Amino acid sequence: MREQFPEKELEFAALLLSAVYFDGINPIHVEEYKKCIVHIGFDFEDFPKKMKEDSYQEMAKNELQLFRNSQFSGMPALVLEKNGQQILLSNGYVGYTELKCSIDPFLK
Repeated sequence: MREQFPEKELEFAALLLSAVYFDGINPIHVEEYKKCIVHIGFDFEDFPKKMKEDSYQEMAKNELQLFRNSQFSGMPALVLEKNGQQILLSNGYVGYTELKCSIDPFLK
């Protein structure tokens, strides 16, 4: 997704999280991603093929390793990147009021 639609990467992540945690799809079955993939405009027939390519497998492993080496312990996590520094604003579900209190100081 990052390669073909970098501007939609966050939207795709949100769609996947919603599909897994609200709709209950099984993330192991790529076919269940179809609604999210098509919504973004990615060719559904091409997506599973790309996922199996060594280069994309390697990218996924590197992303996972970056996460493991980070300060973040779970998902969903909201991270603000400011001046090259990552600041964890929330980890796990956070209500709007609490989240707003975390974000407001950085928006001023």
